[in-house]
Amino acid sequence: MSSFRMLITAVVLAALLAACNVTITPTPTGPGFDYEVTGQAIVDFDGLPTVQRTIPLAAGEEAWVEVTFPSSPAADLMYVEIETAATTPGMELEWWDLAQTSRQLVSSSSALFGPPSASAASVAQTAAIERSSIAVAWPCLGPCIARPYASGAKALRVYNGTGSSRSVQIYAYGLRFTDELEPNDSASAAADVFVEAIDTTIQGAIEFSGDSDYIRIDCPSTQPLEGRVALQFTAANFQGDIVLRTSAGDVSPDGTSGFLTCPTMVRVFATDGTAGPSLASRYTITIK
Repeated sequence: MSSFRMLITAVVLAALLAACNVTITPTPTGPGFDYEVTGQAIVDFDGLPTVQRTIPLAAGEEAWVEVTFPSSPAADLMYVEIETAATTPGMELEWWDLAQTSRQLVSSSSALFGPPSASAASVAQTAAIERSSIAVAWPCLGPCIARPYASGAKALRVYNGTGSSRSVQIYAYGLRFTDELEPNDSASAAADVFVEAIDTTIQGAIEFSGDSDYIRIDCPSTQPLEGRVALQFTAANFQGDIVLRTSAGDVSPDGTSGFLTCPTMVRVFATDGTAGPSLASRYTITIK
């Protein structure tokens, strides 16, 4: 082979090698996990979740916990929850993506959780309460977060901002919806409710961030309703920005809509993405 051909071959080979050179950028990862926990697949309303792990945290210290939820066809929600002996404010529970690069939900309260942008999600922890087995009245014992159930590994961060050391108990468990109208998270899956009398009540709960409850309310054309309803909306314990949306406009807690012609579709949701265990996130629609 001539020197010229050898030179051309070398140039072509170098170009091919350069074209095949791929730069791989490592995926950013978080700090790793300090503890591993396996969640309970399901807890019945007449039962109690069990402590999965107890961890010590000094003042200002954080811990990363990897929670693995097993397959659980019976569960609708997966709960993570922390509890300490003292109820002074400052304990924080956070839900992150598994790579630990994006904080998704936060709670400093036994009554409320939500996205980091929702300031109400950081309300102070309330006093300890007893567990309840009554449907639509499930409480948390400390900061907690619930999401629609999905098996696999999840990333949590626990932070002790109380100013003193804490022994933190961690719960992780599956639970059925305590809202008996679920699943009704879209107009096509709306719960159908037929009402025949004034002061009939409809109850539900906003049990996970992004939960929307669609309800189709119908009534007879005869007395006393005569084919129309007014709706009184109450949500005494909910600390987020919850509203009842109707065709005539939004109704805030303790408000009443104008008259709506039956059938009418309504929607209950939190505009700031907050939610809570059903003891704290219950609402009532009363027919007027």
